[in-house]
Amino acid sequence: MGKFEIENKRWVFPLCQYYKLVNEISRMNATQPANSTFSLTPVPENVFKVLKNDPSVSTLNHTKAKMLLEALPLTISKKLLPFQREGVLFGLAREGRVLIGDEMGLGKTVQAIAIAAAYLDEWPLLIVCPSSMRCMWAQELVNWLPGELTPQDVNTIFSGRDVVGNQLVTIISYDLFCKFAPEISSMQFKVIIGDESHYLKNPNAKRSKTILPFIRSARRSILLTGTPALSRPVELFNLLNSLHPRLFNNFLEFAYRYCDAHQGPFGLETSGASNLEELHVLLDQHTMVRRLKKDVLTQLPAKRRQKILIKISEAESKRFATEMDKLKELERVTQDEEEDSEARFRAQSRKKALIMKMYVDTGVAKLQAIQEYVADLIECGAKFLVFAHHMEILDGLEDVVSKKKVQYIRIDGSTPSRERQLRVSSFQESSSVRVAILSVTAAGTGLTLTAANLVVFAELHWTPGILLQAEDRAHRIGQQSSVNVMYLVGQGTCDELIWDSISYKVKVIGRALDGMRTSFNA
Repeated sequence: MGKFEIENKRWVFPLCQYYKLVNEISRMNATQPANSTFSLTPVPENVFKVLKNDPSVSTLNHTKAKMLLEALPLTISKKLLPFQREGVLFGLAREGRVLIGDEMGLGKTVQAIAIAAAYLDEWPLLIVCPSSMRCMWAQELVNWLPGELTPQDVNTIFSGRDVVGNQLVTIISYDLFCKFAPEISSMQFKVIIGDESHYLKNPNAKRSKTILPFIRSARRSILLTGTPALSRPVELFNLLNSLHPRLFNNFLEFAYRYCDAHQGPFGLETSGASNLEELHVLLDQHTMVRRLKKDVLTQLPAKRRQKILIKISEAESKRFATEMDKLKELERVTQDEEEDSEARFRAQSRKKALIMKMYVDTGVAKLQAIQEYVADLIECGAKFLVFAHHMEILDGLEDVVSKKKVQYIRIDGSTPSRERQLRVSSFQESSSVRVAILSVTAAGTGLTLTAANLVVFAELHWTPGILLQAEDRAHRIGQQSSVNVMYLVGQGTCDELIWDSISYKVKVIGRALDGMRTSFNA
């Protein structure tokens, strides 16, 4: 009937024998003295039904899911890695109500876009995400679905003055959602993506109370988080309840079953964990797909780059637009053969000076958005390197990391050589030291920082070799994982000139040295 696991000192029985086991224990207890009976805590009936016969994992649902997957645009379906295809199939078999809990860097975004694209006829699509991720989502949607979407189809809400229109896609931050809730309600979005959905774990937060009902009522709800709270199940309840209210409908039942709930000196304590194996099986079979990098490492490239577009203020955008116009005019003069050589020389000098000024100004204009992005990474539990060039940006990074109260190291040109290795050792050996703030020129060579597999560039550099060397502080011997490299590129700033320049230079170098087309782009 069952078998005894010696290493775990427990009996294990197949699920199909559950009722027989319960009846047998009840019969034995009826014939035993009161002091020798078995204690029996039955599996909740709704949980048992899911584990035994979940319609979402039926052959019919899987067949339909495969058909939906095959019907996806080739621009996205042919580029999915095998484990990402499995994640998309999992979500489609559950009719678009799924929690994608893959570890950071495994492509939750593309999986969510693929699942949402399978239900394109039900759009408009609503995407709720941290403010620093809005431009990235707009860019990724158009990149992955170029035949279905143009930039004009995507409405990104940046401020309270914007309008929720009739575009195919609306992207809004968690902070702005509450302000726009009435307009969003009138749109009746049937497909919703919630990125970094752990932002909704607090049931008492205003944004949770506002956003979760939308997720609950949507026909398709795709939630993403790289940090599902498996060790503290209470933080999962909001997400699970919004995805499957019939299964996870009663907080107290959930708390007593999976959170080791008990009465404490200040009320009900729910920060513990209990029956975790049962909860994991329930999540894996019904609700959540989660893979770790170590599980799928053979499918991942050694290094992946991503261009992350970030928004600057409206005033800064106008100023850069004016300077871009000046730059174009100077460029015209330098290339105009009818101009005399002295005029072309002066224009070339002014052009270089203007570019250097824009380069410095770009970092300052991006600083707030950079800080938001770094704060979001810290919130997600990431351990990472962040490179910058100008001292003001390095100081701004240190300020936001300090405010988040996480341990960090900083290495720049003023760091004594003897101190550098001590800081590197601290980062490498301590899991609590989660951020390395680094000067791209002073700390871009000679250091081994393989304890992180995420590298963020808050600023660019004109020389691609300097950037590649900085990337390799994490991507070097001793690295056990695929490395993700994020370049934060300010829209409409000098960054776009630099990005085009370094992309071209890397292609030239690749063709000269390797005889192949090498690309710096993601």
